[in-house]
Amino acid sequence: MGNNRGAARRRLRRSLADAFAARQIIVRAGGRMRYVEVTPRAQAGAALLAALVIGWSVVAGIGAWHASGLAISHAVAVASARDSDRALLEARRTLRDLLDENEELRTGLASTGERLRTTEVERERVVRARMTARSQLTRLAADLQRVAAENDSLARRVDEQGASMRALGDRNAELVVLRTAQDERIETLTARLAEALVRAARLDAGLDAATLQLASSERALEAAVAANAPLGGRIAELEERIAAADDLHRRTVQRFDERALAGILEVEALVGRAGIRIETLVPGKPVEAPRPAARRRANQGGPFVPWRPREAPPSAEELRISLAERVDRLQQLRDLARALPLRAPLDEATLMSGFGYRRDPLNNAPAMHLGVDLSAPLRSQVHPAASGTVVFAGWQEVYGRLIEIDHGFGIRTRYAHLARTLVEAGETVSVERPIGLLGNSGRTTGPHLHYEVLVHGKNVDPEKFMRARTHVQ
Repeated sequence: MGNNRGAARRRLRRSLADAFAARQIIVRAGGRMRYVEVTPRAQAGAALLAALVIGWSVVAGIGAWHASGLAISHAVAVASARDSDRALLEARRTLRDLLDENEELRTGLASTGERLRTTEVERERVVRARMTARSQLTRLAADLQRVAAENDSLARRVDEQGASMRALGDRNAELVVLRTAQDERIETLTARLAEALVRAARLDAGLDAATLQLASSERALEAAVAANAPLGGRIAELEERIAAADDLHRRTVQRFDERALAGILEVEALVGRAGIRIETLVPGKPVEAPRPAARRRANQGGPFVPWRPREAPPSAEELRISLAERVDRLQQLRDLARALPLRAPLDEATLMSGFGYRRDPLNNAPAMHLGVDLSAPLRSQVHPAASGTVVFAGWQEVYGRLIEIDHGFGIRTRYAHLARTLVEAGETVSVERPIGLLGNSGRTTGPHLHYEVLVHGKNVDPEKFMRARTHVQ
């Protein structure tokens, strides 16, 4: 029984120790912290006070309940009183034990307070040491930043020094290469100098020999001059003959130049009589005819004063160039003259209708006649007006049987209303060969030849070409 009671007390003490463990309340004000410790004894006292208040309340309530329950049996009241006495005695013993434990706890609390004060002092010392360490760390951080900046500056200087060293190394390498090239150049120049000295020695020897040879040649020349003195007259005679030959050559070239100019003017005049600008057929400007000499007038005189200085006669080279240019021009114009449709397409014919405005023979309306109508016996031979290439030979609705010939230089001729065509497209024909027979095909009122001349696609009067033939030499 006593053991059970002791075990119960120990369990109660452990429960009370767990329930009333020492607690601390931290109060911070004005930048300082204070610790308020609530001891287990204070907690137990507060709990005991609260239990007494609750017990008193319970007892008061029970008393009131007993006062109001007079109907309860006296036996029950006696039993309850006994139980209450026992409970009160137990509570007193428990309270006594708690008071003993509270005394022990108070003693422990005093020692704990002493330790707490010691701990607070230690803590203040630690705080001061921490503040001191923090200030030292701040100074160390500043020193570290300064050292880092110095290290960066040193690193940049080291990099600059390294770049300078590399540049110096590159320059040194270039100087080494340059020195090597200069050494090679010096060796080459030394070798060339040695060769030049050898050649100079050889030239000196050759110069001496040449000097001797020159002296010998001068003596030989003097002898040759003395021997060739009679040839001077012969040379003068030859020079006169050469001058005469040059003059004859110049006059001959000038005569041919004048003849070429006359031929050029003749062809240009022929083309002009046909009513065509020469520039439209061949490139280049027309050659201007020389001005005729002024006719002499009677009963005049006086000293001759030239209007302008006389020009020197052209040289033989200038005459040759002018002749070559005029010969080329004359050859080009002669080719053009061969291409001009100067021959009449019929040996004997009568002009029935000319070029230009007329009344249409079928409807009597005003019309433009793009050619000439030549009348001759039916099936008379038709010849080309100039040599050329047949570009069309066949039937066309208005022209009937038609032949068209290309003579070059943009010149074409057409022969229409034929009874028969004797050539085909692509053939080359001359003025002697007949190309067709006169007929009555196409839009016509009777047998005749409709003849057209086109220059660069534009119709011109064929009659002018036939009249210009009378001036051809």
